[in-house]
Amino acid sequence: MPWANKNSREGPLVSETGVELSRPVAFKYALDLTAEQSQGLFRCAGARRFAYNHHIGRVKDNLPARAAEKQAGTPRDQMTLALSWSSVSFINEFNAWKTGQLDYSLLAEDGTKGLAWRGEVPADVFECASVDAATALKNYSSSAIGARAGVKVGFPGSAAKHRQIPRARLRPGTAPGSGPRCALSALRPCTSRSWATCACTAVAARWPK
Repeated sequence: MPWANKNSREGPLVSETGVELSRPVAFKYALDLTAEQSQGLFRCAGARRFAYNHHIGRVKDNLPARAAEKQAGTPRDQMTLALSWSSVSFINEFNAWKTGQLDYSLLAEDGTKGLAWRGEVPADVFECASVDAATALKNYSSSAIGARAGVKVGFPGSAAKHRQIPRARLRPGTAPGSGPRCALSALRPCTSRSWATCACTAVAARWPK
């Protein structure tokens, strides 16, 4: 869904049929996938879930460790370092972890460090998952201190393979918005070799060759 002026965020949104839209509108597309394309998109969904759980797991381990040290009277300068919950910190940490730059990076059987399959999915999948984890933690924190209106938000749980619709997203290169989102189900994956654009402020992101 292009902007009326492609080189600027100014101006109204226009639908594919030329109708001017007064507000952002989301659409769903059910596309016919080959087995290879379906496998690739489900791989992205799994990578998103993996990165999201990586961040949530680190925070879940960090909080009780610091709480136990505080209760035991451990001097502040000797306590386990608190983790930053910002999206930038999460992205930087995961990038370093997946490429084997950290002491706790995965160690393969051949002695190499890092996430062996990191090159099989677009890097944006990991980065957007990091942003999602940071957002979930921010919502929890804001809710806990009463700064967030609405229903109280609990600490985010891990993303489970069989309890959620598989999903992943990429960041568009030039268009405004949070990027194209693709919801996949076991029966009708909603994407293709060019990711379906499901928000009118996003552009299709080319699937890597």
